[in-house]
Amino acid sequence: MRGIDEAHIAPGDTVVIVGCGPIGLVAVQMALAVGAGQVIAIDMKVFRLETARHMGARTLNPLRDDIAGQVR
Repeated sequence: MRGIDEAHIAPGDTVVIVGCGPIGLVAVQMALAVGAGQVIAIDMKVFRLETARHMGARTLNPLRDDIAGQVR
């Protein structure tokens, strides 16, 4: 996936993905597949966050979470 290659994700990196629609969920899978240490997925829809969490991502909802504080 070209986007993953261009992101230069190194093993152990933290990756933040904003939006957990179909493309965002593929990005979660790919980031984990190339060795990201932590993937943080952000979305407002609970069912999308549940899917990302099931894949292994840490999830945040901007309607209830302090995104900037949690990502830092």
